[in-house]
Order: sequence, then structure tokens, then C-alpha cells
Amino acid sequence: MFAAIIVALAVLCAIFFIRYYAAKTRLTEKSIDMAIARRLLASPVIMEVSELRELNSVMRNLLIDFVEAEDVKPRSAGSQL
Repeated sequence: MFAAIIVALAVLCAIFFIRYYAAKTRLTEKSIDMAIARRLLASPVIMEVSELRELNSVMRNLLIDFVEAEDVKPRSAGSQL
């Protein structure tokens, strides 16, 4: 009976020990990810990519407007088949 209590306490301590180090590992990984994100935000390549994305969206919107304008054109009565 005494051995079962000792084993149960050892298992309980092991569970808390594992959970503590798992939480500590997650916190460390999160801080590393945040440090990498900070470094990438300052990178000139990332700034250029964000500018290109913005220009790409502007061009896409212009092309959509051109296509919509062509579709809306009224057809003349003489061109009907």
C-alpha cells in the first residue's frame, strides 16, 4: 500500500514537471517567433514585397474595372445576328 502511494506521488510530480517544462518551451518558442518577426519587419525585402502586393492589388482592381466596363457596353441594333 505504501509503495502504491509513493508511485502515485511520483507520477503526480512527473506530470507537473512535464507540464512546467512544456509551458516553458512554448513560451520560449513564442518569444523566438516574435524576435524573428521583428527582424523580418525591418527587412528591406519584406518592405519591397508589401509594396509589390499593394501595386498588384491596384493593377488587379483596374483590370477588373476594364473588364466590367467592356461587359456593360450597349450593343448597337445593327450588329445583331
